[in-house]
Amino acid sequence: MRTPNDRPGDPARGHRTLTGTVERGELCPLLRIGTERWALTGPLTLQLAPGDRVEVSGTVTTAPRGCPAPRALRVSQLNSR
Repeated sequence: MRTPNDRPGDPARGHRTLTGTVERGELCPLLRIGTERWALTGPLTLQLAPGDRVEVSGTVTTAPRGCPAPRALRVSQLNSR
């Protein structure tokens, strides 16, 4: 499924770059983009704090069990905004 955040020419299917505000869920960090929520996974997410405005890049993956987001991104790059 394509999203508004897909970039034409991404080298791998399922790669996304997303910009939003971090929220702390009970089971996982979340990225809020308008009305959408993405679960964020991977070691780089340990650097995130609620309220951070960030751009993250990574690969679409399955959301951790119990995480309140329909989509998830395994973060491979993180930039403050």
